[in-house]
Amino acid sequence: MTLTVEVSPDLAEVLHKAARAAGMDVPTFLLDSARQRLVSPAGAPSEADLLERIATSPPTGLCERRLELLSRRDAGSLLPTEASELFMLQEHLDSLQLARWRAIGDLAKRRGKTLIEMADTLGIPPSEVR
Repeated sequence: MTLTVEVSPDLAEVLHKAARAAGMDVPTFLLDSARQRLVSPAGAPSEADLLERIATSPPTGLCERRLELLSRRDAGSLLPTEASELFMLQEHLDSLQLARWRAIGDLAKRRGKTLIEMADTLGIPPSEVR
């Protein structure tokens, strides 16, 4: 497959310098860079996989049920079985959120950024980061 990419003169200069420093021509350098971003070593997720994990939201039904149970708890009408359900729901949602932040951290490491820089790049609001 042939692919033509148009870049600004400034970016072209940066690409030429980076390729020269790596001892490659520009097309080889771009292919190598794309492979590093999209294809990872055995067992490691690709950037595409990480981005998919980051973009995946918890199921709406779980979040709605959690809010319902929190509302019942705050009103003082939460049954003991519902308290257990709320605890398990919160544990599950926390583990999903932890997996998401691990993916953000892995992506940040690959791109040489801090977690906060990566969250900003991805458009994740500061309220979710802190």
